Amino acid sequence: MKMRDMFLITMLLGNLVFVGLAPGQTGANAISAQIVASRSSFDALRVDAVDGRSPIRVVTVLSFFNAERVGENAPVVDGLLAFCIDEGRPVAAVNIYPWDGNVCHELDVLSRQANLRLSYDTGVQWQPAESAAVFHQIEGTDPPSPNPAVRLRQIKHFASLFSATLVGFNSDDSDRQELRRMPTPLYRYQVPSPEKARGVVDGAVFAFVQGNDPEVLLLIEAIRDNQTMHWEYAFVRASSGSLTGSYRGTVTWRAEKFPPDSNPIGSHFTVRQPFGK
Repeated sequence: MKMRDMFLITMLLGNLVFVGLAPGQTGANAISAQIVASRSSFDALRVDAVDGRSPIRVVTVLSFFNAERVGENAPVVDGLLAFCIDEGRPVAAVNIYPWDGNVCHELDVLSRQANLRLSYDTGVQWQPAESAAVFHQIEGTDPPSPNPAVRLRQIKHFASLFSATLVGFNSDDSDRQELRRMPTPLYRYQVPSPEKARGVVDGAVFAFVQGNDPEVLLLIEAIRDNQTMHWEYAFVRASSGSLTGSYRGTVTWRAEKFPPDSNPIGSHFTVRQPFGK
């Protein structure tokens, strides 16, 4: 596997470097170059599990472009989405995109418990104290199959029962839009030990997108509880707009518009670096 796609994150704290523009680069092409450069800057990222259980690695899962967002605040909207992986399951998302003169790193917890710490060379550190991911059991379904291939078919079937809506960024929600679910999971779990993964046996993450820009993430997990197994799901925001998530046409999740994102112990945190710095 290529280093630009995946690499091991050491247990030591370190730096996440924002990569500046080359001399003479200007405009939308320069911003795109800076976003692409941010991908290679991940080799300086250090994330550690707070309880010291295991190394955490980072996987880049999506490169995206959103023509609908191009405008005064963003001459180009393309970006990258990466997951922090602990014991084979995603525990946080790192969403990199340009906005309002900055390269933004939007960070969200994906697991039930927050158990990581991420540091930047500017001295900024994100260590969330809790998770906003609320998991619910998928009722009335067959239990997870012992066969991984069959479990994946089950997961994809369940994903087809969910939908998500971008309620809007505008004050009157005039930009409301039903989001498209990408048919292929962004990431399939690779859990070596359910005991170490807090009972998680298998799972996958799907994206609901505008263009191919993720606005909502859907996690579907196979859970072992004592001697029985069942399915659970959670929606997690990947956007600062107002959002809803539905199961079989009934809204089961809502996310507020423009949530607080400046608390370094919050489950949703954004780090901003001016273009060219």
